[in-house]
Amino acid sequence: MHSLSELLLRPLGIRRWLVSSNLDRVVGSAHDESDCPLAVYLSDLYGTPVLVDENGYLVVSHGHLVPLTSWQRRLVSAIDAQDRHRVTASEVLKLLDDEETR
Repeated sequence: MHSLSELLLRPLGIRRWLVSSNLDRVVGSAHDESDCPLAVYLSDLYGTPVLVDENGYLVVSHGHLVPLTSWQRRLVSAIDAQDRHRVTASEVLKLLDDEETR
């Protein structure tokens, strides 16, 4: 059986967070390790600031880098490839959908 934190680190966890309110809300920025949508989600999840880059995520209060899973790495790359700097919940959901249909 998986722990709650393991389940929340799967695509379903971020998907639930994205649909929890207005899909037009800005959930983060591309090319910003402290405001990447995955960083914002993980910060909400851990209750402390989290930084994300292509190598992993850093829970600031713990001080060690956790490697990204393959889906997290692909999501961060897809977000950073966007022409727009600010990203909405619906845009991140579309990127997740695109990833799942590959």
